[in-house]
Amino acid sequence: MAFRFPLLGISLLLVSTHSATSLAQQQTDPRICRPLDAHLCSEPPSIDGDLTDKAWSAAPKAETFVDRTTGAVAAEQTVGYITYDDKFIYVAFDCKDAHPDQVTARETVRDSKYAVQHDENPNKEDNVTFTLDPYLAKKPGDLSVFSVNALGTPSAQIAGGRGGKLEWKGNWIAAAKRTADGYAVEMRIPWEMLNYPSTKAPCCMGINFFRYQYRTKIETVWSNVTNLGFTEREGLWNNVTVPQRTFKPQVSLLPYVLPGIKNDKLTFRSGLDARVALTPNLTYVGSLNPDFNTIEGAVESIAFSRAERFIPEKRPFFLEGEGYFSPGTRFNDIGAYFYARRVPTFDLGTKVYGKVTPTDSVGLLNTVTFGDRMDTVLRYRHDLSATSDVGFFVSQKSVTDHENSVAMVDQHARFGALGLESQFAKSWGADEDGGAVVLSANYQRGNNISLLQYHTVSDNFIIENGFIPYRNYEGYFAFTDFFGPWRHGPFRNYDYGGYGIAWDHQGGARYQRGFGFFGSLITRSDWKFSISQDYAIVDDTVDSTVTLGAMMGASNRFRQFGVNVQFGRFSSIPATYITPVASVRLFRRLDLAYAGSILNLDGVTRQHTLTAGYELSPTRSFGGRLVCQDSDTNWYLSYRNSGGRGTNFYVIVGDPNARTFQRQLQLKFVFAF
Repeated sequence: MAFRFPLLGISLLLVSTHSATSLAQQQTDPRICRPLDAHLCSEPPSIDGDLTDKAWSAAPKAETFVDRTTGAVAAEQTVGYITYDDKFIYVAFDCKDAHPDQVTARETVRDSKYAVQHDENPNKEDNVTFTLDPYLAKKPGDLSVFSVNALGTPSAQIAGGRGGKLEWKGNWIAAAKRTADGYAVEMRIPWEMLNYPSTKAPCCMGINFFRYQYRTKIETVWSNVTNLGFTEREGLWNNVTVPQRTFKPQVSLLPYVLPGIKNDKLTFRSGLDARVALTPNLTYVGSLNPDFNTIEGAVESIAFSRAERFIPEKRPFFLEGEGYFSPGTRFNDIGAYFYARRVPTFDLGTKVYGKVTPTDSVGLLNTVTFGDRMDTVLRYRHDLSATSDVGFFVSQKSVTDHENSVAMVDQHARFGALGLESQFAKSWGADEDGGAVVLSANYQRGNNISLLQYHTVSDNFIIENGFIPYRNYEGYFAFTDFFGPWRHGPFRNYDYGGYGIAWDHQGGARYQRGFGFFGSLITRSDWKFSISQDYAIVDDTVDSTVTLGAMMGASNRFRQFGVNVQFGRFSSIPATYITPVASVRLFRRLDLAYAGSILNLDGVTRQHTLTAGYELSPTRSFGGRLVCQDSDTNWYLSYRNSGGRGTNFYVIVGDPNARTFQRQLQLKFVFAF
């Protein structure tokens, strides 16, 4: 395989030459890296959605928004405002709309925009977004994101990840108000909830303003980072005098008690979660005897797969600061070096994460089950520039008479449109002494992403706390995707592309040869139609399938119905796989969602999931889920008063994650100190 690397290097050199020219052209674009001077507010505005306060008339304006996809000046404009004092940052948006009666917003629960992990398009209603990059790191993971819909419902993602409890996430507030020609939004963000440089000298921070218009499905932006998210193009907030603070470690405690009844027997459980700001930029989180059983986990589908399927993590301890623990390539990882679902409920968990310098980030995690098991993860990253970094990752699982360890070094760089990434990893343990190498080149320009990767993963490369679905292979993977909008005509968006794969077993035998094509169209009436074809020869068997899909209400989870039908051969066996989905809101408060799977592969397997939720208020709700898989049925019901300050309260009937219904009742109280 060694002879292939020079060929890869030559191809990258050719692309790099083109990218250097492209980058020089980009640097002359007046719509990127746009500056605003900081303005110290003498009289703070009232946060009520009314922009007549004196503070806004004196505040600097972010004007002339552009279409994030095409770069054209937006037909319906937005004006952003930003000012600050020694306690808060104040942000406002004035959103013009030619049809103000069609401004659409539905979500009323805090942080609902980002409730679905890795949602490819969280914009599903009229909303605005402000991003803040205090260290001017120009990395997506270092941005704190604050979004508000046209109802005034706030949603945030704090840099590095932070728990949903207001005592931990920070109590920023927002308001929205409809106007005669659109709507207006105001935000107030406390400095104390942010990590920022400790300096007496004025500094520069990264900022940006976004608006999504539901009627036209167009996202506009002030400093054009494009639809590819090139954060080095973000705006510049110049001459910011940050509040001077005499730092004192801040401690937040969330103890819980969980009395209950299971199988006619009384049960009781208690524990404690703690969060400590060790430095202005470094956070400690601890969990003693955590409760994970009352957290609704993701349902594993019954889809055909030649390897284990990845399932998202839902447990709050592992989500806290998760951005500091997840090394990977930008596209098409070989897996996850840390897969938190491998770690079962533990007795004591601790983690430290954050920045040790403006260019150095660290995450350290340790969980212990006393007398039985210990798991440790360390991740370090050093930023070389806005578009390049290097780092390493170490993890270890220790149980009685056995240890598994892994170490990995990685590099990421982008030169204009060209991205180059690499990973070199090694594992140790009994019969687990193996290695893996990833070399990746991606090209992102306009409405296209293309990728070429080389992988080699040995058979004994084992990460017991990781997710590496395929081993004992080496070879290439290539991918290209074209996507974008049509501003006129019956169709709104298109997406099409293809991939090819050529892997051999490390002993030289052919392992997998395959290719695929895919495409989708979204109409202006919000229908989505998709088609794909996949073909692969894997060892001595064939996978050959066609998938057809249709969905009504592609951008509206409150009235969405769809189905995918896949047919062909799995592992040379004729098969059909049908996946209907539906979600609807009734009576303005009742949300119902259904997801089904019917797999006919040497017999029929069925799975049906029905989820229900009734919102009494933004913090109080009833909910439940019913899962039927073949002859097994499980359901649970809950009442939750959570998401606000102070005590959270839960009532749960059944076990959310059991295979069959469990006769149990649990009451959970979470206190805040």
